[in-house]
Amino acid sequence: GEEGLGLDVTLKAAIIASEPSISADFADQPAVEAAIRESLGDSFYLLGEPWRAAAQHERALRLRSRMFGPKADETISSMHDLAICYIDMGWHSEAVELLNRVVSLRRALLGPDHRETLSSMSQLGLAYWKAGRAADAVAEPHASQAKDVLVQRHGVAPARQDPRAG
Repeated sequence: GEEGLGLDVTLKAAIIASEPSISADFADQPAVEAAIRESLGDSFYLLGEPWRAAAQHERALRLRSRMFGPKADETISSMHDLAICYIDMGWHSEAVELLNRVVSLRRALLGPDHRETLSSMSQLGLAYWKAGRAADAVAEPHASQAKDVLVQRHGVAPARQDPRAG
């Protein structure tokens, strides 16, 4: 019979062991494969493995782009998730580029004050900041728009800006 991974296997080891067979097991079900890859990517990310997570999100993005097109919610969600991995991997320029596309698509498709649009705008600001582009993080239209929506729609007061900050 087949030997399993044993009783003392870690979650991370079990996920890693399951990954190689996914493409073959779901070759005729790309939507299912993409959903599994998204879950694996989320799991790897939460386990502190952004490189492994990115590989899963990249595969999900390719599958979803082919199946649903570039403007589908599933495709855009995969782009967002991949960009988050890029931030943690230190690929800040790539994250900025991808998140700019995500924000643009989400603004057009969901509206500027939708929570997913705002989430992507927030991540874009973080990506700019980590890329050493702090001025872009606060000067871009997304920053003031997100602040306005938070204040007007959600009753959240923005943090005070330190007058010493340039």
